[in-house]
Amino acid sequence: MQIAQRTDLPATATTTLNGYIAAEPSGAYYLTGQIDEVALYTSALTPQAVTGHYQAALNGPTPHPTAPPSATVTQPPNGATYGANWPGSVTGTASTNSGFSLTGTSVALFDTTTGKWWGGSAFNQSSPTYLAASGTTSWSLSFAAVNLTSGHGYTATAQATDSVGNTGTSAAVGFTYNTAPPNVAIGYPANNGIYGANWTGSINGTASSTSGFALTSASVAVLDTTTGQWWGGFGFNRVIQTFVPVTSGISAWSMDLAAVNLTSGHGYTVTGQATDSLGNTGTSTTRAFSYKTTAPSTAIACNGTGCSSGWYTAPVSVTLAATDNSGGAGIGGIYYTTNGSAPTTSSPRYTGAFTVSTTSLVQFFSVDNVGNAEAVKSQPVQIDTVAPATSAACNAAACSASYYNAPVSVTLPATDNPGGSGVSATYYTTDGSTPTTSSLRYAGAITLGGTGTVRYFSVDSAANSEAVKSQLVQIDTTAPTTTTACN
Repeated sequence: MQIAQRTDLPATATTTLNGYIAAEPSGAYYLTGQIDEVALYTSALTPQAVTGHYQAALNGPTPHPTAPPSATVTQPPNGATYGANWPGSVTGTASTNSGFSLTGTSVALFDTTTGKWWGGSAFNQSSPTYLAASGTTSWSLSFAAVNLTSGHGYTATAQATDSVGNTGTSAAVGFTYNTAPPNVAIGYPANNGIYGANWTGSINGTASSTSGFALTSASVAVLDTTTGQWWGGFGFNRVIQTFVPVTSGISAWSMDLAAVNLTSGHGYTVTGQATDSLGNTGTSTTRAFSYKTTAPSTAIACNGTGCSSGWYTAPVSVTLAATDNSGGAGIGGIYYTTNGSAPTTSSPRYTGAFTVSTTSLVQFFSVDNVGNAEAVKSQPVQIDTVAPATSAACNAAACSASYYNAPVSVTLPATDNPGGSGVSATYYTTDGSTPTTSSLRYAGAITLGGTGTVRYFSVDSAANSEAVKSQLVQIDTTAPTTTTACN
C-alpha cells in the first residue's frame, strides 16, 4: 500500500503533516490504529511478496521469499546406462529455499533419439511436459521399462513448487537404455545327439555380450523329457524350469553333469542363459539329446548257419552280425580274435566273412556309435581235416608175412592226429568183404583160427574216415604128412 503525501507545501515547510493509510474511495475515512513495521518499495509487490511479508509477520522474517526451490534427479544418475535393470521409476529430492513448504514436484522426460517429450502415454510431445510426481522432498515418478526403447537416449528434468508459487527446475540428467541380450550357444551336446558310454560328464557352450557391457553370469536348464522333471543341481527334482549356475567360465562356460545323473533310454533338452551387467539376459536355442547305455548284440554263424558244437572237417567261413537296440546310436564296429586273446577295439575289425582253418576260439564283441560295448562272447570252432590211422598187430607184435602155427590174436590200435577230434570207431571184416560203418565194430582183440585177411579202417569224431587197410594172416596148424617110397 502507498502512503498519501501532500504536495502543496514548500520543501522547507516545517509543519507537521499527518499521513493516512487505506483511505476510502471518498477519502472520508482512514485506517485507524498503530503500525508496527513499515517497509518502502519502489514498485508494487507481487502477490507472492505480499504473502511472504504476511508469513514473516506471523513466523518471523524469511530471507528470500521469492527464492525458487532446489530440485535434483538422483535416479537415474547422469550418464548411466540401463537395460533389464531399469528400476521402473525416476526419483529425486527437492528442498525449499524461500522458507515456504513445497507443494508439488513434477518430471519431464525427453527422448533424445526421436526429439519427443513424454506426454503421459507416449513420447509424442514437441515441448516439455511435466508430469506430477509422488512426494515432495523425496519424490518418485513411476515409469515402466515398456515405455523405453532399446538404443535410445533420454533426459529427465525435475521441477519443484513451493506454497508461494516459486518453481525450481533441476539440471537435466541424461541416460541411455540398452536391452540387447547376450548371445548364448550350446557347444555340447550336439542337437539330437545320442550319447552313452561316450558322455563327457559336462555341458558346455559360449556366450558373448551384444550390449557392450560385461557378462556377469551364465546358467543352464536341463529337462528330462521322459519324466518332465528339471535338473535342480543335485537331481532331476524340479517341476518348473530351473537355470543352474555353470560350474566354470562365462564366455566359455561349462556345467558338470555326470553320467550317473542320466538314465538310459531317457531324452533330455538343454538351454543356456547368460546375463550382462545391465541385467539383460540372453537365452540359447534349446538342444535335445538322448542317453542310451544298452550295448548292441552280436551273433556268429559258421558256413551260413548256427555254429556247431561238434567238429568240422574242412575250413569254416565265419560271419558276425551285430544289431543295436531300438532307437540306439547304431553299430560302431565289431572286433574279434581267433588266437585265444581277449579282443579289444585294437583287435581286428570285422569287415566280412573270415576263414578259420584250424580249431580256434573265436572271441568277439560289438560297440555302438556312442561307445556302449557288449561283453565279449566266444565260440569254439573245432576243425579236424585229417583221418585217424589204424594198424594191425598179431599176438601183440607186428604181423608176420609167414605162417602162424596156431590161432592168432589180432588187435587194431588207432590214433588220431594231434589236436584232432579223436578216434570214434574202428570197423573190420575177416570174410574178405570191404568193411563199412555197418561192419563189425572193433571192441578188442580178434582171434583168427585160420588163414584170413583182416580188412579195417577207423573214423574220427569229425567223421574223417581213413582208407580201408588189410592184413593177411596165414595160419597152418596141421603138421605135414611124410611117406616113405622105395625105388
